[in-house]
Amino acid sequence: MKLIKIGESSLLLIVIAAIALSSGCAPKSSLTNNALTIKLEEIENKRPLDLMTLLVAPTTISDINCFAVNVTGPGVPPTGTVGGAGDNCTVSDNWHGHGVGLLSDKFARGQSVDLNVPTGSTLNFDVYGVYPSTNGCTNGSGGGGGGGDGGYFLGSKSQKITEAGTLVIPVSFVSGTPASVSCVSTGNGNSQTVPLSAGGYSSSCVAYVDPPNTPAPTGAAIGTAFTPPQLADLNSNNGSFNVSECNAATSMELAEFIFDASAYNLANYSKFQVSWLGRSGSYTAGCGGVATTAYSAGSGQVYVYKYNYGGGMTWQTVGAPTSSGTGTDSGSLQFTAPLDYAMGNKFTVRFRSPSTASANCAALTLDYIQLQLIP
Repeated sequence: MKLIKIGESSLLLIVIAAIALSSGCAPKSSLTNNALTIKLEEIENKRPLDLMTLLVAPTTISDINCFAVNVTGPGVPPTGTVGGAGDNCTVSDNWHGHGVGLLSDKFARGQSVDLNVPTGSTLNFDVYGVYPSTNGCTNGSGGGGGGGDGGYFLGSKSQKITEAGTLVIPVSFVSGTPASVSCVSTGNGNSQTVPLSAGGYSSSCVAYVDPPNTPAPTGAAIGTAFTPPQLADLNSNNGSFNVSECNAATSMELAEFIFDASAYNLANYSKFQVSWLGRSGSYTAGCGGVATTAYSAGSGQVYVYKYNYGGGMTWQTVGAPTSSGTGTDSGSLQFTAPLDYAMGNKFTVRFRSPSTASANCAALTLDYIQLQLIP
């Protein structure tokens, strides 16, 4: 246990990440005068595991071994930064509605971190789990966050800080909850998020074929192109779903995405990863552009185009968004040899619905889709 000193207007805050893997919480530590301890108290998951591929997100709180705290309130300047220098980070909920404040360095389970916070006011303490903590729960020059990591909100407590004591913050994680903070490092030697081309997303209603090899890819999106705001939305993982539909008999709804890697030397990367969040299916009512419409069981697929395949071309399966009802699926898959998949430095990803029956509507519902290059 570390000691803290109390000055006229501030105290040194000790944050303990103490969630025991076996018991759910750590043994109580003995307190010394002037020591304030924040302890994370684990709450079990509230619902079972959603469909997930390759565990690209945590499924229980025990998967999370790296933490950070965002402190906000009167007298707390917004001095926190997300990730190291050059990181590209997005925040979907404005830091749980509190904005960025004093953001701690990342700290591992069982370790502590020191923060200077003002006394005499009610402060907000928001706890985030950092996953997958690609840098081993170490910090870049800016502290907090991390290249390629997600920040998952785990719990919060607001309390007036006047003296030393113990502050227990309940933390929990529900499987399937998306990261509210998403960071991808843009520094040399790190993973890179490849942007969607301008006009690089489109959808169309075409005759059903699996894999979706017709029409042949050209490096330009087929069908009705989405607008730039929609392109940005598809890269944000913000809970805003785009819907595309098809009600022609024995047809499918096909969405195509063109990722432009012209800014990168693909020879420097050994792998790439495609990630998505959405669902596909069909329903008997007419098409209405409603993301929450219940789908009947049906099989959809996400594919990436392999331009150089033993002298030919083929489609590689990324994942199967096949929900019934109104559930949302997510997944991610890595591929080797990016140069084999690029056509003029552009990657083509297609997301198809199941085939329609007579009078049915086939639909795709998508929040985000991303492609990352990995050294």
